[in-house]
Parts: sequence; structure tokens; C-alpha cells
Amino acid sequence: MLMVFCSPMACWSCDRNSHRTTTTTPGDTDVKAIVAMLQKMPDWTAFSLNQAYPQERAAIEQTAQRIAQYDLNTIRAAIAAYLANDGQVLGTAAARGKVLIINKYLFDLPATAPASSSHARTFGGGWWGQPVFDDAVCLRWPWSVDDDGTWHLTGTFGGFTGPPYDALQAFDYYREQFGRRTDGAH
Repeated sequence: MLMVFCSPMACWSCDRNSHRTTTTTPGDTDVKAIVAMLQKMPDWTAFSLNQAYPQERAAIEQTAQRIAQYDLNTIRAAIAAYLANDGQVLGTAAARGKVLIINKYLFDLPATAPASSSHARTFGGGWWGQPVFDDAVCLRWPWSVDDDGTWHLTGTFGGFTGPPYDALQAFDYYREQFGRRTDGAH
């Protein structure tokens, strides 16, 4: 399979809306490595609302950091492979919740967007727990960014309703609209 992508190194100094393309085929070994990381990542959707889960949250943060080291085409191929297999085994919320976390971590999402904005879309049903303030949706949820710019998994899954989360559509939209984070996420 031949894929075209904007190489992070090729676009290091370019405007995020301009793109140079490079052709590559995601390596099977790298795809399998990312799938294995997703499989081992704790299930955030299983956390109880009234407990902190610091070790599990730290493990998820470390997994997101490791996955972010790969190029976006490889990550996307791994997400597709993971959902094709584990999405049926774990159930929609569990498997797609892991991918939601990765999608939100990888891309340069603004902290909030107006609830009426196309950026506030959910790519399927709705994730209960995503904060809405004064008609603005927290796009980075379930992540929070501290004063030092470090990302932490602080959000809590409260449930999911509606059609399944379309993780690949979200990945593609975030990539096109916001680009990859450049603050150390890769």
C-alpha cells in the first residue's frame, strides 16, 4: 500500500497549512509494535468515576508518548489494524477510548472551540464527561495541560452514547485541521 504524508522532518519549518509530501509504506514491524502498545495500554473506560488511578494514568501517558514517536502514517495504519481486531474483542468503548486518547494527544488541538464549531464534532456518538464551558467544548479532553506544558490524562470516562466513535475519521480531521503537535509529542 502506497501512502502520501507530510513528513514531520520535511515540514519542520513550514506553515502547518502547507505540505510537502513524501511517499512511504508503514513498516509492518512498527505497526505491530504500536498495536501491541495499544493492547497493553490500560482501559481508561473502565476507571471508576470516584477513583484516581495514578499508576494506570501514568502508564497511559507513557504509552501515548511512545506511540507519538512514530510517523503519523504508521500510527494511522496501526490504529486501523488495532480496531479491526481488538475493536471487536474489547468492545467499542474500550478499544475506541484508547484511540481517542491517542488522537487527542498527537494533534495540536486548541484547548476549546465553540460548541457550534465543526471542530467540536464528536465523530460518532457522545463521550460523557467531556467538559463544555460557556458554549465552548474542551477539545483536548480527556487531556489537561499544566503550566509547564506537560500533558496529563485527567479526564474521566462517564459513558458513551450514539453511533461508534469513528477514530480514523477523527485522526484524519485533526491531522488536516490542526496538524501534529510540535511541543515534544514526537
